[in-house]
Amino acid sequence: MTNAKTEVFASGRTDRGVHAKCQVASFKCNTQLECDDIKNHLNNYLPEDILITSLEQADERFHARL
Repeated sequence: MTNAKTEVFASGRTDRGVHAKCQVASFKCNTQLECDDIKNHLNNYLPEDILITSLEQADERFHARL
């Protein structure tokens, strides 16, 4: 999507068979795309049982794991 390697950080983990409702992840990317465009693009490539329900720009210092 951005032609750059992107590292994703998740807020935690879930065990097999457990849902990840409200799972938070963060990543940094340099793009002019709107959040909805990024969300839709990512959802096109995710398996049907995984869905990004919201995506928003956060402060530069935000890190999902911390």
